[in-house]
Amino acid sequence: MDPWTDGAQKILERSPMRATSFSQLLAVLEEEGLEVRGREAWILRRLSEHPELFRVLPDHGGPFRHWLMAGNQEWAQAESRGRIGNPWVLACPAPPPGFGAGERTVRRIQEGLRAWGCCLDEGSPRAVARWVRANREAEGSCALILTAGAERP
Repeated sequence: MDPWTDGAQKILERSPMRATSFSQLLAVLEEEGLEVRGREAWILRRLSEHPELFRVLPDHGGPFRHWLMAGNQEWAQAESRGRIGNPWVLACPAPPPGFGAGERTVRRIQEGLRAWGCCLDEGSPRAVARWVRANREAEGSCALILTAGAERP
């Protein structure tokens, strides 16, 4: 594999929900010293080529995106260059088991979200939006679970 794919895999393993938006993934890859500018489409294609490691869920941008773009030539051109929308990237391998009650709970939440994301109908904007919202809510909940567990003696 290439350094971008390996880097994405490591970033997603460290991510609280093992999933993140593509723009956030690119930002972290760049922070880690990899050149991403001008390679965004290539990196996304490389991630999509490894379904055993990643699932790329498209960002549909809401139900009215195509209607809004119909009268706006600039938006249509940006869409054709892939600049509108921000897909989510999900790590497909199961998370490692956790130690302690809090970590085991977080791992079960991660595994549930991973399984949901792996079988998600990516053609449904509503289904993708629900999954993204669940990831964001679970991230905060899992942080509370882990900090509460760390505070106990």
